[in-house]
Amino acid sequence: MGWRKILWYSQGGAIVLGSWKALYNTDEDSIDLEHASNGILYRKWDNAFSGSHYYTEVASGRLRIQPWPGWDDTTTAKDETYELDDATSWDDTVDNGEVVVNYLFGTTHSVVSWEGLAIFEAPSITLDAVGRYESSAIQWTLAANPSGSSTVVETCVFDGVSWGSWRTASNGGAIADLPGAGLSLVGWKVKYRVKMQANASGQTPEISDVTVGVRSRKHFRVLMDGTLKQSEYVAANVTTPIETLT
Repeated sequence: MGWRKILWYSQGGAIVLGSWKALYNTDEDSIDLEHASNGILYRKWDNAFSGSHYYTEVASGRLRIQPWPGWDDTTTAKDETYELDDATSWDDTVDNGEVVVNYLFGTTHSVVSWEGLAIFEAPSITLDAVGRYESSAIQWTLAANPSGSSTVVETCVFDGVSWGSWRTASNGGAIADLPGAGLSLVGWKVKYRVKMQANASGQTPEISDVTVGVRSRKHFRVLMDGTLKQSEYVAANVTTPIETLT
């Protein structure tokens, strides 16, 4: 009962010693010890990029821009006296009509530069399991980065009520718009998207993997009988388990 009396008379019901904070837990008649440092690492690693996306394709486990079809530079102009061979027929639903165009202009199908921006948006990640938040990071691997091309990764956070704006991320940097350290992430979500632009020659950037990592705050619970209990969001001193975010 001694610690209960001490905490009862302490300001705000908590004792703060350096980076440690002790708070009486009435639910379990225990002392919760919290340290302002990284606890459990919760990690989501993507290398297949399944989920909603458009203007992209997965090739050999990598995310890259879907090339835009076109025709080569040998195109031959035809004047208005050119006549079609009535004996020839085509199915214009095959290859988006490329066979017809190739016949008319004596060309062969090729790949030209991408027209427009390619975007991949990954499914949202639920952060409930993290509990009390301490730190975060998002990082990715560029498997190909041709000169003149561009790749931008953005994150967006749901605060339990609504989704925020897309924020440009830095490789290895923290995830923007998560709450301050020590606050709960129950009800929060995060998602990311990749925006890619090919260069003028049609060379495309490629991303092979994206990792979203969120760490809980270090947290211990001391019971009345002197035993030490790990709460559901605790990381022990000697080990840091890795959990998977969903």
